[in-house]
Amino acid sequence: MGQGSPRYTDYFHRLADERPWQWWIDTSHDEALAHRIEAGADLFLMPSRFEPCGLNQMYSMRYGTPPIVRRTGGLADSVTDLETGFVFDAPTADALLATVQMPSGVPVATVAIGGAENAAILAAQILAVGDRALQHRLEKFKEELAEAICGESDRAKVKIDNPKQVLEAARVVYTAGVTCPEIKFLGLGERRAMVQFVIAPGLRYRLMARALTEDFEKRKEAVDAFFASFRILP
Repeated sequence: MGQGSPRYTDYFHRLADERPWQWWIDTSHDEALAHRIEAGADLFLMPSRFEPCGLNQMYSMRYGTPPIVRRTGGLADSVTDLETGFVFDAPTADALLATVQMPSGVPVATVAIGGAENAAILAAQILAVGDRALQHRLEKFKEELAEAICGESDRAKVKIDNPKQVLEAARVVYTAGVTCPEIKFLGLGERRAMVQFVIAPGLRYRLMARALTEDFEKRKEAVDAFFASFRILP
């Protein structure tokens, strides 16, 4: 609801025409309805580049709608990551995606390195799993990558390179290179990622390093250090 850049309103109008069961847009101003929408939403996104104070993130917390905000100004002061909402740092679409691409209720620790426009995203996640998780198969690992790493439901659009499965004494290690397609609406180009899943008794670790394809090799030293920094037990 509300007005904004034609780049975005036109896009959402097209979505509403094509998928009326999923999308709705109203460019009028109705404060009461806006509050009802925010109160009834699952999440509230406020990715401001700067924000002296901000009210909507406080409205959403009052309504029980977790806000997703960028760490700036009043948003950084009022939202606590993984307690009252979700917070990301770099003002990029990729940093936002890294924050929200997670199984429900499972936090992902992320850090951005490099400039705001070409930051690399390093992310780590730990998930409690049952003993049967050790029976995970390589094909299952490959099936998860499109959605988990690229946020892409169409697996045919995601390229997976050199997937490997290594069986160790008490754990299974999966690795792969992933190429994510561009997201034109967000102005986000093709991205490349290195991924490692480690499944140990009771826990699954997911490590990911992702950057724009043209910048990935420039970040290789930092990416290698990121993966080498983790000591996973047992």
